[in-house]
Amino acid sequence: MVARTTASVEAFAGRPLQLPGRFFDPTQGYPDPIRLSQLKPGQFLAMDTRSSCSVASPSIYAFAFDNDGDGLNDGYFLDIGWMYNGAFFWHNNTANILFVDGHVAGYTIKQWELNADNVWGQ
Repeated sequence: MVARTTASVEAFAGRPLQLPGRFFDPTQGYPDPIRLSQLKPGQFLAMDTRSSCSVASPSIYAFAFDNDGDGLNDGYFLDIGWMYNGAFFWHNNTANILFVDGHVAGYTIKQWELNADNVWGQ
């Protein structure tokens, strides 16, 4: 028997969202927790990472360095360990991204670097 667990992002729509970094950082213009209802449905909430750290949104922590040598800036730091602001592309060079509206989609490195579909929420 397999135990299944489900959760709904909508269940949290009326409550303050308290995530580190992107949404709750007084130095980056977010002095208070943000409600999910204040975010765009197509904005990412979480995605695959190399470690247990969160992914820093490029809309706040702008890509300033080209760490992978492809001609596109892809990291806030000049550090190969922080390429793509902590995102990691485990699945055939694709990362799973959880969006505000609750859906999950795979994005390639290029889609992430180029902010395809305004995934950063700018």
